[in-house]
Amino acid sequence: MANLLDHLSDDHLSDIAEHFAAIELPCPSPQTSRVAPEVWARAESLVRQCDPARKLPACMACHGERLTGMNLAESCLLGLPRDYLIGQRGAWQTGQRQALAPDCMGRVAKALSAEDMNALATWLSAQALPPTLRPAPPSAQPLPLCCGSAVQR
Repeated sequence: MANLLDHLSDDHLSDIAEHFAAIELPCPSPQTSRVAPEVWARAESLVRQCDPARKLPACMACHGERLTGMNLAESCLLGLPRDYLIGQRGAWQTGQRQALAPDCMGRVAKALSAEDMNALATWLSAQALPPTLRPAPPSAQPLPLCCGSAVQR
């Protein structure tokens, strides 16, 4: 892909990005799954609340209250298949997928157990989608990560 884009001007790349950002695609229906109530509760807890013992932020701390991403830097977690989410966790864990420092998601993926990720992926893939999947607007306040730091937006 880089070879295709290297010769394009920043203005042209911006035009392409604006075009694709304006497209409203139909959203898939949530996946259904039978899960024990305690597994569902654990997943929802990880989404909404931090886990201080493992220094894990809530998913909402970085992906927004609606889980639709924030500032175009953090991705939307909704509308994604369960198996895709589990696969992405594996890519973060093994370093096949990385972010610029600090690679918070890489650290989070390594701290999540397979059981936690299975629960999270099942919960996330079963959620109804909001009317728009646009990222949340930037926040003026740092978001607490409950691991002794905050993310500045």
